[in-house]
Amino acid sequence: MPFVEDTIAAIATAPGEAGIGIVRLSGPAAISIAAQLFVASRAVHLEQVPSHTLHHGRLAYRGVALDEVLVAVMRRPQSYTREDVVEVQAHGSPVILRSILEATLACGARMARPGEFTLRAYLNGRLSLDQAQAVLELIQAKTALSAAYALDRLEGKFTRPLQHVREQLLELLAGVGVGLDYPEYEEDALPRATLEASLASALAQVESVLARGKDGRILRQGTSIAIVGRPNVGKSTLLNTLLQADRALVTPVPGTTRDTLEELLEIDGVPFRLVDTAGLRKSADEVERLGMERARAALSRADLGLVLLDLSSPITQEDRAILDLVAGKPYFALLNKADLPHATSPPSALSELKLDPEQTMVISAQTGAGVEQLKAALVRRVWGGLPAHEDAFLLDVRERDLLQRARELLQRAHDTACAGGTLDLVAAEVQDALEALGELTGENAGEAVIERIFSKFCVGK
Repeated sequence: MPFVEDTIAAIATAPGEAGIGIVRLSGPAAISIAAQLFVASRAVHLEQVPSHTLHHGRLAYRGVALDEVLVAVMRRPQSYTREDVVEVQAHGSPVILRSILEATLACGARMARPGEFTLRAYLNGRLSLDQAQAVLELIQAKTALSAAYALDRLEGKFTRPLQHVREQLLELLAGVGVGLDYPEYEEDALPRATLEASLASALAQVESVLARGKDGRILRQGTSIAIVGRPNVGKSTLLNTLLQADRALVTPVPGTTRDTLEELLEIDGVPFRLVDTAGLRKSADEVERLGMERARAALSRADLGLVLLDLSSPITQEDRAILDLVAGKPYFALLNKADLPHATSPPSALSELKLDPEQTMVISAQTGAGVEQLKAALVRRVWGGLPAHEDAFLLDVRERDLLQRARELLQRAHDTACAGGTLDLVAAEVQDALEALGELTGENAGEAVIERIFSKFCVGK
């Protein structure tokens, strides 16, 4: 764990040119280090100014002017890290920001590690571990919907019900402890009926959180969709139509697409990663063959497949082979080129290829017919309904596993209590459930878990 009694500094804004850039300092010497560099335009000294004030002036180091700046001073504990914090707002030139950062390091600060400002906020009790993760989710939010859920977490929407369960279980353990340690004071021990009711209540609350949990990967990473089919069925045209931009080259020449092309698509706040692939067919061309290998690899990695079939030409063995490739994977069959004269009718395609009517749509990637229906179907498939901001939690694998463990332990404790089992066995199972919940909220998260979470942050946050 990093040493938290020194002063750290980092550039807090994204790389590249910008109107404004920020260098942030946090720690016991943050204000004094800034004061060594700051020449105020009015007669003030940073070490004497009130908290949460903004000051104009310039920065200089060893007689060399660095930039005209605004300096914000935030004194502990009313700051992001609950330490003294200074933010220097300078012009957003990478050269200027780097020179300011180097000056702060020369005056006694240390370069911050990735996520160390937020780590200090967590270690100093400003944020729970869950809220710290929410900060990262806000930074990385790909859509307004994902930002809304991250903000829910930052405000404690996920932590509060879990903390309530923990408090309830701690009170329960205290009551059970009286019965275990002082059997002569049986009248002060927790009555068996109360014990069973408390366990049932805690179990119901954990189950409620699980029931409201959605796969956070959907909004954090986006659902991967591979667009596959034989050459010239309209894969690249569909990609361009979905994106409403000419991202893929479209020609009537078979084999134009030789490699995969990945683009991000947002539909009603839900992100999708679209992968356009090379047409799948038999070919002696080495480059085209390599492209098809990448297409198959993209399909195997994808969460969902879009299989395009051409209504303007007869069904081929290649179509059947591609449908065999997606067997066992969620997919939609898209009967494309509905705007052209049909060589294969939609009913014939459904019958000959044994397609599921619920997972088959007739579209025209060229005109856009049926594309809105496809987009709505994609959202329903991955989100389970309308993508509105709702009373739900986005859970990752670790969080869902811990919640399921807590639920199983509480179920066992409840069953044991109802069957007249011994109090020490009930207490052991409740204690294990508390450990699982404590890792979720951060009260007893291990150092490895904490380091893994904060290693995902950028430097400066």
